[in-house]
Amino acid sequence: MSVEACWLTHQTGTIIRFRPSQRPRLPNHDVDLTVELFDGQVIPGRFHLHSSNPYVAGPRIVQFIRSHVRPQSREQALISVVGRHWRLFKAQPVSKEVARYGVSRQRAALGQLRGKDIDRILKKIDRLSDQSSRRKEYQRLTRPPGLRQIIIELMGAKCQVEDCDAAQSTASEWGDASAALSVLEVHHIEAVAKVEDHSPRNLCVLCANHHRLIHGFGPWAICHRDDDVILTREGRHLYIVRDLSVLS
Repeated sequence: MSVEACWLTHQTGTIIRFRPSQRPRLPNHDVDLTVELFDGQVIPGRFHLHSSNPYVAGPRIVQFIRSHVRPQSREQALISVVGRHWRLFKAQPVSKEVARYGVSRQRAALGQLRGKDIDRILKKIDRLSDQSSRRKEYQRLTRPPGLRQIIIELMGAKCQVEDCDAAQSTASEWGDASAALSVLEVHHIEAVAKVEDHSPRNLCVLCANHHRLIHGFGPWAICHRDDDVILTREGRHLYIVRDLSVLS
């Protein structure tokens, strides 16, 4: 999983801090990167592989933390540590949201939700008889930061269009498995505007090129065949191969 817990600290130093135990999952050297903030703004920073205090620092990082954290305090967050573009998420709302479904707050805060957690959420939502209520609950499901990473982790870090190796090629080109995640996106098979279904059963993992092709080159006829999906336009087909047993 590419999501790690972190702390926005405004104490002896104003930094994004990690625990020493997280070092094996972080870069093995100092590296310049960009950080996407809660509001989508992207700022520069630098990761420092300190032996007892791995952290991200920089003038813009300091400015951001000072605007969000009181002096002499810290705030927990989640951060996607994919490649050299990292993304911050607010941690507490995640824990509160998934706790409504009987899912571990601790696993949510650490970005470690599993297939059985998603399945538990879906079963609870599916028991609602009122369609409007179900839609609201599915919308809640999209709020937990890191849902994209959870779906990619469950379904596999590859484009699910048959024979597409874009993610693997990217990882090979850059010599880093995490680089594959930078070109992957999560797509709603049935358009949200049509069905408002945010269930993982209505999601698939696509590379950025196939995702943009589907949205920009439609409309597509959609045919479901067990877990797989066939998209058809003007006699041409895209086969999306999925295994939804990971949700149970």
